[in-house]
Amino acid sequence: MREARRALSLAEIRYREGADDLLVVLDAQRTAFTTEDAARQTRLARLQATVGALPRLGGGWTVPEPAVRARELARQISARTRHGATATVARPSVDNYGPAPVAASRRRERRRSFSDAARASPSV
Repeated sequence: MREARRALSLAEIRYREGADDLLVVLDAQRTAFTTEDAARQTRLARLQATVGALPRLGGGWTVPEPAVRARELARQISARTRHGATATVARPSVDNYGPAPVAASRRRERRRSFSDAARASPSV
């Protein structure tokens, strides 16, 4: 792969200097890209074989449930920070598409208190 990249580099230099035509550069690019692709395909096949061999050898892994992952993340955060108890697992709203109903009611209360305060203050 390194040799193909070096050949491409030399072909580009020779093209810029006028010693070769564009076809030589394109051929060097094709060779470099083909060797890189072959190297990546070989690595992919090796990794897939390793992953496929794990269960056959008696190993493997399990994916934890989202709640377990969230508790573990909260534990890691509280261990890394001074905030400890403030790192709690947030409970999602029912539909997961908007703010929780409590937050909406708090916003309404704030709007009412601001509008009440604006009505009570004298106009200048």
